[in-house]
Amino acid sequence: FISTTMKFTLLFNLLIVSAYNIDTNYPILYPNSANNAGQYLYTKFEHSYFGYSVLLHYDLKKNISWLFIGAPRGNYTQKQSTFRLLNEPGVVYRCNLPGPCVEIKPTFMKDEEVYINQLKRHVYVKKEHSWFGGAMSIEKYSGFLTICAPRTILKIISTFKITKYMDTLQGMCYSGETSSGTLKPENSEITSFDFSKNTWYDPIHGFSVAFAVPLQKQFRTISRIVGRPNDNIIGSVNIGSFWKFNEINRKTTNDIPIYDDLSKFGYAVTSGYYFHRNQPLYVCADPGWNYIGQVVIVDLDGDFIPLITNLRGSDIGEFFGASLASGDLNNDGLYDLVVGAPHWGNDNGKIYIYLGSSKKEFEAATILKGTREDAQFGYAVAVGDVDGDDFCDIIVSAPWEEFGAIYIYNGDASLKDKVRPTMSQRITMQSFGHNPSIKGMTIQTFGFSISEPIDIDNNGYADIAVGAYKSGHVIVLRSKPIVRTNLTVYTIPSTLQRNISNFLVEACVEYQNYNTTNIHAFKVSLIVDQKYKRTKETLLEMYSIDASIHMCVNATITLLNNIQDFIEPITIYASHNFTYNDSSEFCKTCPVESKNNKLNSVQVLLPFDIECGEDKVCNSNIHAIVKLWGVRQVTENNTWIIGSNDITLETHLRNYAEAYLTTIVFTLPKEIVLRSILSFCEEDTNKDILMVICNIGNPFGTNEQRVVKLDLDMRHLTNGSLHGQVLEFFTEIRTRSTNNGMHMIKSSLTLQSEAFLLLSGKAIEKSYYLSNLDSDRSNIVFQHVYQISKLGGTPIEEARLVVNLPTAIDDSDSPILLYKPRIYISGRYYDCLSNEVDLMNIQQGLLGETASDASNLYNLDYNNETLQNVTHDIFKRNADNYITFGARILRTLYNLRMATFKDSNGNLTIQERDIIYVNCSTYGVNCSTMYCDLNALKTQQDIGKLVIRLILNTTKLKDNFKLFNEMKIVKFNTDAYVEIIKPANRIFGMDMRHNTNVTTEFHNTAKTQKLQLWIVLVSVSLGLILLCIVVIILNKLDFFKRTTKEELFALKSDEVQNKCNKIDRLIMMRINMKSFIDNGGCKERYIRVKEIFRIRNLIHIN
Repeated sequence: FISTTMKFTLLFNLLIVSAYNIDTNYPILYPNSANNAGQYLYTKFEHSYFGYSVLLHYDLKKNISWLFIGAPRGNYTQKQSTFRLLNEPGVVYRCNLPGPCVEIKPTFMKDEEVYINQLKRHVYVKKEHSWFGGAMSIEKYSGFLTICAPRTILKIISTFKITKYMDTLQGMCYSGETSSGTLKPENSEITSFDFSKNTWYDPIHGFSVAFAVPLQKQFRTISRIVGRPNDNIIGSVNIGSFWKFNEINRKTTNDIPIYDDLSKFGYAVTSGYYFHRNQPLYVCADPGWNYIGQVVIVDLDGDFIPLITNLRGSDIGEFFGASLASGDLNNDGLYDLVVGAPHWGNDNGKIYIYLGSSKKEFEAATILKGTREDAQFGYAVAVGDVDGDDFCDIIVSAPWEEFGAIYIYNGDASLKDKVRPTMSQRITMQSFGHNPSIKGMTIQTFGFSISEPIDIDNNGYADIAVGAYKSGHVIVLRSKPIVRTNLTVYTIPSTLQRNISNFLVEACVEYQNYNTTNIHAFKVSLIVDQKYKRTKETLLEMYSIDASIHMCVNATITLLNNIQDFIEPITIYASHNFTYNDSSEFCKTCPVESKNNKLNSVQVLLPFDIECGEDKVCNSNIHAIVKLWGVRQVTENNTWIIGSNDITLETHLRNYAEAYLTTIVFTLPKEIVLRSILSFCEEDTNKDILMVICNIGNPFGTNEQRVVKLDLDMRHLTNGSLHGQVLEFFTEIRTRSTNNGMHMIKSSLTLQSEAFLLLSGKAIEKSYYLSNLDSDRSNIVFQHVYQISKLGGTPIEEARLVVNLPTAIDDSDSPILLYKPRIYISGRYYDCLSNEVDLMNIQQGLLGETASDASNLYNLDYNNETLQNVTHDIFKRNADNYITFGARILRTLYNLRMATFKDSNGNLTIQERDIIYVNCSTYGVNCSTMYCDLNALKTQQDIGKLVIRLILNTTKLKDNFKLFNEMKIVKFNTDAYVEIIKPANRIFGMDMRHNTNVTTEFHNTAKTQKLQLWIVLVSVSLGLILLCIVVIILNKLDFFKRTTKEELFALKSDEVQNKCNKIDRLIMMRINMKSFIDNGGCKERYIRVKEIFRIRNLIHIN
């Protein structure tokens, strides 16, 4: 059965979602597992559709199990010429379990000639491509086997005038005993066929076949149904009765109550006791009807049951009825029906479950849907009790889910309540070999066909066979026995003293409703104190020696030294599994624990004696004070400025009675995290809420105090729109003792947004004189600078600087041009928006402007001092070569007069009368607005600077204001303000300057006249004469003969020296007299001398 590159044994890798009692470690793979595999070395099973259909059968009389495998495109291996002439007639293999496989074939392996009375002529039955094995069924009590070849061609010969041939896809079935190697053809189907129908051709007889469920096990009349889904276009079924394998009656049922041109009645068939235990019925599928499909009930006589029993699909194209299976799912004594709809959704597939009832109608129980596209969940279904609980289980295939999969759903009484059955097992299979030559071999379309579950190994549990036609395989999966056990665990002692060093654990397993053949040794797995790890052994396995109904095992557990936690009991989890001897063969008596058994695992708590009295309750009295540091204290409320510094949550704990296992749990608001974690604390997250659990101590003694400080990281709270929101910090005190003190403390923190913008501005050059300009330099470049400082900790989300700029007077041409404005913030430039003003690029130049002007346009290396002192060389107010010293004096006098002179009547000053104001509040002045985005101002270190570079056309200015030789001052003013848009709600600064203005003056004076040379000479001569007169007068007054400064200083020094000498003589006389009176020691003399010198120094200084 295997190719030359294969071996007899393959290693399977089974992926199991929820393993239960269907064994996946030792599957039987065909054709590889057949004893006579060498006979089929050259057979290409993947091309023969080996596994297209599959059956399991247990022969009660011969006590033997068989596997029947259909290969509808197979060729026989015999070498006779008769068999070589037939191409792909189809082959069915009967395989002993275990044992060899043999081929089952029709009695005549050649084309047959049959005479049909209705046609009055002979016809030929062609056996090539007949798909023998496309459908097959076994009556399990009698062993009556039917194998159909639905693509058998009937060649009809017409001899009217000329000989003609007509081929029709008639279909044919063969019957006989399961033990027989040949089956007889049912020619009566052809001879009794109604050829008088309008559309009699291509009925496809034998597309499906099933035997009726027997009323009793002894030999009796056998009823069988065969489907013809294309008969008379809409389809039909043929119901026959047999006695001792001989046909005694046949009836065709084709007039279904409801049909249409899409009907495929007879596509799938099954049978069961759906409404009464003594009334077997047939269920026939019509998956094409009305694009959704229907299922019709027929009795054994071929009569339709009333339409009330008809079942219909719900979605177009789902192919409701493509597969059918029957069995008692809820153990109520009536058969239930499973209907597959594999093309539902995107070929996801689903199955419908209907419950039989005595009301003679089906009750819809539930629907199971496939989850994967193109898997065709429900392509094949089977029903049988695989776990031995008296509830039939559902096996559903999804052959195109990757390489194929089958699902096992367990039947249950809860189906009556429309509860979805639970999936106990999902099996997908891929085969691998240790030999590199066969490694990588895969099984494809696993689940294309599924046999009815049959117990093939006499262990009391049904097994299944699964076909995978695309790769040419059939896999037999066997079931293991299911048992229920009771596990109990004891500890000695039942309570631990603090000074104890070990304790004993004993585990006992007892079988319930046992079968002695299924009793096996076991192991008990222990998990001891895994959380607190106070024992030396945390994972332990104990093995039983003998297999008996009631067995116990035990082990000694050692406690660690220096245990601190005596409050929490030691937790012991115990579970048991059966142990088997390592073997390469399947163990049919090795049990599996029932999935519904809750007693095969247990938890035991072993407490410590904590000496808290008989009630084991300790009392404590814990109080706490919680403070927030780094916040503002406003009355009794804590406030925090969004975006400012981090804060600290400090908790002071004091206990007035002993407490055990005391912890403090901090629940922090969203977006607040820890800057660092304390060594005795741990973090836990629950739905974005951070919880910090800190161990205070065990025990927490009487009058003992603890301080817990949590450094909180607030950097994620930067949204200024949170202004006014209140954050709540919860501090919970937990202890295993009864706490008579505080349990929960709530601390509130109000969020506030604090953001201000301070605006200042100045002109780089405050004044310009229009008379200084040459005739070819009619443009003045001047600059206004605005500086914005950000104050407050909250980041600004949206803010802007607005500058109003005068551009034109009435409808005249604008004398002002503006270089494209850009604001400089934190090392980057940002463009500003402006309207109604003419813009220039930096690269452009104007008449009267030098290249250095443009190069310094955005040079922002100005500090405040630089902004005050910077000047422009081009328009610096120095005198022209033709302006005389006298003209400069006259200009100065003019400026002083303009600044100080006032009318005696208190009228406007001359300056006010001669000033022209150009600003946005002046009537007739047109203004434009400039907007600069300040969103980049995030921190208090950020500063924004806007340099507005303006070009004034003096010719247009004079024309607009009629300035000729009049002395007037034009004050050009820009005003600006800043506004914070977001956050809208915030603390507003009362003394912050949000607006300002900058003014530049332009002086228009009369043009200075060129002085005559003689006037200059006369003025110089008069000055020299005046100087000579002054010198003569001073000489007459002896001003030049007075004592020099050096002589006066020398005289004064001599006088001072004489005074000092006299004082020294007086002091020496006083010393001598004192020494004579008092002849003291050295120390006293030293003190007196020191005092004398101090007096002398004072005199010298004076």
